[in-house]
Amino acid sequence: MMDEQKILADSKNYAENLIKSITASLIVISTEGIILSVNPHTCKMLGFSEQELIGKPINTVIDIKDLIFEDMWVKFLIKKGEIINVERTYLAKDGSRIPSLFSSSIIRSDDGNVEGIICMAQDMSERKRVENELERAQKFAQGLIESSMDMIIAVNKDGKITEFNRAAQKTFGYSMEEVLGIDISTLYDSPDEIKKVMEDIGKIGQYSGEITGRGKGGNTFPVIVSASVLQDSDGQSSGFMQVSRDITELKQAEQMKERLINELKKTNEELKKSQNQLVQSEKMASLGQLVAGVAHEINTPIGIGVTAASHFQDITDNILSLYETKQMKKSELEGYFSDAKETSSLILSNLRRTGDLIISFKMVSSDQTSHVQRVFNLKLYIEDIILSLKPKLKHYPLKIEIDCPEKIELDSYPGAFAQVITNLIMNSLNHAYDKGQEGNININVELQNSNVIIRFCDDGKGIPAENRKKIFDPFFTTSRGSGGTGLGLHIVFNVINQTLKGNITCESAVGIGTTFIIRIPLKI
Repeated sequence: MMDEQKILADSKNYAENLIKSITASLIVISTEGIILSVNPHTCKMLGFSEQELIGKPINTVIDIKDLIFEDMWVKFLIKKGEIINVERTYLAKDGSRIPSLFSSSIIRSDDGNVEGIICMAQDMSERKRVENELERAQKFAQGLIESSMDMIIAVNKDGKITEFNRAAQKTFGYSMEEVLGIDISTLYDSPDEIKKVMEDIGKIGQYSGEITGRGKGGNTFPVIVSASVLQDSDGQSSGFMQVSRDITELKQAEQMKERLINELKKTNEELKKSQNQLVQSEKMASLGQLVAGVAHEINTPIGIGVTAASHFQDITDNILSLYETKQMKKSELEGYFSDAKETSSLILSNLRRTGDLIISFKMVSSDQTSHVQRVFNLKLYIEDIILSLKPKLKHYPLKIEIDCPEKIELDSYPGAFAQVITNLIMNSLNHAYDKGQEGNININVELQNSNVIIRFCDDGKGIPAENRKKIFDPFFTTSRGSGGTGLGLHIVFNVINQTLKGNITCESAVGIGTTFIIRIPLKI
């Protein structure tokens, strides 16, 4: 008898401990729906104490809309014996609603009578949250796929199409229903190309490259493709996903850009040749108003053409960068095509205008005299240059002074040096003084190590600050209407830097005068 009582007590303790350890809500109710007992997890889950629940109707913790205790429900339980894994809503003390996975079964006495009902529930809040998050993520991903301007196509491990977004439908001309389940090779022109895609994905898990697409109507077009393997929950390959884009218009834009840039380069080379001819003609003082006008006309369209080509290059680089980083929007691509059309028209019109002018330039004769290097006395040579200009200088009330050591000799190009001094004097005559105005020009020379420093100074009008940085630019002049070509100081700059291997700078103040500082080596 004592053994039976001990066994009974042990069984009771075991059952109580088992109920306490269950990490799910366990509630025992009467057939009338009154709570008879609850386990600790029920209190933890709902926020009630045990005393607050015992004796209360079951609808205190289970939404009455989900569970109504009537004879019919009890009869159903008696017939079935249990209800397993149905969703019910539990009610917490703080008013929150807890989605739960609910099961219930009948408690019978030894003689088979129904004594109560066990209600067991597992909190599904986290599972529901995860399911909702997953559903939202799936909807968001599907939305991205459908709204993408790129073609997105999913393929199973047998090569059959399982996803085909709107962009793919529009580009290839197939509807979703027409392509689902067909082989991916249907969409491409060459079996070898799609075979290469499949091989790369099989070997390295991805593919990136250009292949030829084929539309429903048989039309072909270049497509840039980026594909990667899809894996199932076990990490096994289940197919691949490819993102691709029809680059027909991009290819055409690139070809147009290359063609226009090549034409511009060719024109620029012709311009350089023509400019050299123009410089030589200036040395002979034979270009006059024709050179000035043509030079101005060429500078304008070439400037416009170069600016337009540079803009074309920038917008092309920008759209390629957006494309390569997969950030390009449809509006940006449409904007690029609009800009490209407008810019190319601008470049072509200016190239044609320049081409006509270049034909005229080629008709201008150039001085083919070659420069000879020799040793010469600097002071005597400057005096000879001034003497040669006497016919021109006699019309101007100017005084020219030379301050140069007697024994300085240069091993250089006297013809080039004469061109520099002549152009500087003519620049002062034409720009520094008004007609009939008296003035002074001083040419000061000093030896500095292995270099000669020449300061060419006049006391004329001076050069405004806004013009000073442009005086050595080709074709820049402030007296084009009076015959100025804008080449005199440009020639001086080039001759000093290229032929005489020196440099020149300018200092000037309006109303005081201008000084050109030249540094050239004694021997080249």
